Amino acid sequence: MKSGNFLFITDAFYTKYDPYGRLMKNRGENNKRPCFYAFQDKKEPNIFWCVPISSKVQKYERIVQKKISGQVSPKSHKIQCNTIVFGNVLGQKKAFLIQNMFPVTAAYVSSIYIDKNTRNPVTIDPATEKYIVKNAKKVLSIVFRGHSNIIFTNAQEIYKDLTVQLYHEQQ
Repeated sequence: MKSGNFLFITDAFYTKYDPYGRLMKNRGENNKRPCFYAFQDKKEPNIFWCVPISSKVQKYERIVQKKISGQVSPKSHKIQCNTIVFGNVLGQKKAFLIQNMFPVTAAYVSSIYIDKNTRNPVTIDPATEKYIVKNAKKVLSIVFRGHSNIIFTNAQEIYKDLTVQLYHEQQ
């Protein structure tokens, strides 16, 4: 695995870490949905953060507008939404749902998203990647300071369990 790949997650991950249905529903390993953009954790290189992508762009644009319109900011500050951002994947606009991100290790990755035309891993342009990771890291810093309600998943508990698993694997 490497940062910038798009991944599909195993059913075993959902069975172990999603007993309450907080993660985006896995459509089964053979269905290849949902797909997740992955970037490496800054502290633990064997953990990657998975950000789901969605083709329901209009739905998420409405949600972003609603979030922004509910915020108040001084005139000098541009209000933005850090939990949902947009970018192109294979030439189509997608919503990157930072609000639904969670950590994984290679053990829970079923496959990497491969472009059927080029047979190469799907990637995004560097500017979009930088923007997504910047927003995701900003959200993670807020979450790890104790504001866990900013994302829907139980990311802190999953992260803690994954680090324990990795520690035991190294022993």
